[in-house]
Amino acid sequence: MGGDRVVHFTRDGMLSSSLEDFLDGTKLRRYRYDSKPASVIIKLRGTCTTAVSDDEDTVIHRANYLLENGFGRYNLLKKNCENFATYCKTGLLVVKDDDNEGMAGLSAQVASVQCKVVVITTFAVPFIIMGAVEV
Repeated sequence: MGGDRVVHFTRDGMLSSSLEDFLDGTKLRRYRYDSKPASVIIKLRGTCTTAVSDDEDTVIHRANYLLENGFGRYNLLKKNCENFATYCKTGLLVVKDDDNEGMAGLSAQVASVQCKVVVITTFAVPFIIMGAVEV
């Protein structure tokens, strides 16, 4: 928001608070925008994106608008603070449809876990089974 104010999206809805209250004794971590694709692959999910951040005035306008009008209902897996922050910074909004297919709309952390499960079950498990069967 500027100064020491932040807008955030919680289970209780949209809130504006001081940076100190928002951090509540935890360390401030910066999310990196406009990262190289290789960096996004190597780094932990939830730390960077290839998306480019919009200018400060646009970001603040989006945050103020959502503070007044809301961002919908909070859902830890589908619509959370990460989705809110990404929208404010980039204007990118991922919408999940109601048929529960795919990973669109999931937070990066949840999508990352799902992706790792798919990779492990697709590639690692067959090698383990084949290795156990061979004599």
